[in-house]
Amino acid sequence: MSAPERPVSERPVSERPVSERWAPERWAIDRRVPLAVILAILMQSAAALLWAGAANERLAGLEARTARIGELVERTARLEEQTKAANAALGRIEERLR
Repeated sequence: MSAPERPVSERPVSERPVSERWAPERWAIDRRVPLAVILAILMQSAAALLWAGAANERLAGLEARTARIGELVERTARLEEQTKAANAALGRIEERLR
């Protein structure tokens, strides 16, 4: 007569079926969570929200600045063209005066 077969959970890992070698036997989440963990999670969540809000403000400021810079570039280009036209007109006036 042979000895009764041991349950899988009592066998050494090398004797267990491959499907159960790396899987935990049983796991559970404990319902008792320390208050410190809950407070830490709440504080981290609040910090993440504050960081996201600050990042959003910085992004909005940069977008507004970029829009203003775009307007300045356009205005500078117009002024350059007006200066070129004024210089051409001045050149023509100087030619007539000679």
